[in-house]
Amino acid sequence: MGLFDWFRKNKQKKEESKKYKEGLEKTRKQGSLSRLTRLFNEKDKVDDDLFDQLEEIFVMADMGVETTVKFIDSLRDDERLDDLEDMKLLQEIIVDKMFDLYLKGEIVNSNLNVNKEGLSVYLFVGVNGSGKTTSIAKVANKLKKDGKKVCMAAGDTFRAGAIEQLKIWGDRVGCPVITKEEGSDPSAVIFDGIKSK
Repeated sequence: MGLFDWFRKNKQKKEESKKYKEGLEKTRKQGSLSRLTRLFNEKDKVDDDLFDQLEEIFVMADMGVETTVKFIDSLRDDERLDDLEDMKLLQEIIVDKMFDLYLKGEIVNSNLNVNKEGLSVYLFVGVNGSGKTTSIAKVANKLKKDGKKVCMAAGDTFRAGAIEQLKIWGDRVGCPVITKEEGSDPSAVIFDGIKSK
């Protein structure tokens, strides 16, 4: 291979790499998640236009027309949307509704591995906005209904409001929530009124 052939081949590889990167960027920008994020950032109120755009995004994301229509109708009927001022709460409501939709369709396996004797610990990991906190509350509620003692621990201290959100769910479900409050001893927790070290 001559020197000019090498330069030509190298230039061709760079052009192919550039096209590949541009294609990926285009996919990212036009992807359903990006469109949802942009929609939430652009909208400041819940209206018919928002529902129309959500419907389009979900259909384009291959959620299926029938499922999307049922989902949007269910979302429209949700009382939490009345006088909703913080669009970030809409994201949580959508995740909650999605969870309900999949549970009713039995897509999610909700069987938990519970120790018959001793402690069971469940770790929830995922990206912001994926519904971890809502899922934690639902699992805690199910375990409580099954007669288990449940305690939730806040481990996500990087997202603003994460601990407060978990505390709200803890109050709703009736479970104590362990947090590392500012100035407290991180090795001490209170559970069922008994302090342990």
